[in-house]
Amino acid sequence: MKLVKPNTSDYADFYSGYIDLVGDKNPIELLISTRAALLHACDILTTNELSLRYKEGKWSVAELLVHLSDSETVFAYRLMRILREDFTALPGFDENHFAEKSLADQMDFAFIKSGLESSGHLFLHFAMQVNQQNAHFKTTANGHPVSATALIYINAGHFLHHCQILNERYSLAIKI
Repeated sequence: MKLVKPNTSDYADFYSGYIDLVGDKNPIELLISTRAALLHACDILTTNELSLRYKEGKWSVAELLVHLSDSETVFAYRLMRILREDFTALPGFDENHFAEKSLADQMDFAFIKSGLESSGHLFLHFAMQVNQQNAHFKTTANGHPVSATALIYINAGHFLHHCQILNERYSLAIKI
């Protein structure tokens, strides 16, 4: 099914930038290709490069990669709840607290990579279940409405956004 860009009533305003990054591209194809490019670029990173912070107080490369996995896992859970027609309001999450508690800087890259692959497979498992009947279904997450389609666009744009940051601020060579 070809996804149609979500309406602004389908997501919180703070997600607009991520959705705009997707533009007219297929968000699922974009997510798949961006993840592959990210993992390819990171395969050659040393432990020192994984712990690099572009500025004091900012996340390390490892923390940013685990943040992508954490976020995608949360988005997958939200999407599953929507697709199972469980519209119970869902809580938000504090990405900075998650990053602080992740122990990412102590992880081997193979473990981080495995997490990124697993969260990606999980998210795609649910994204591929979106169809014309359920694409508009919504729940409330973090006090804001969010639809199934919006979650797919948000995740793709969020992933792309952080790959751009890795390129621009951490000097990774992710071909996106």
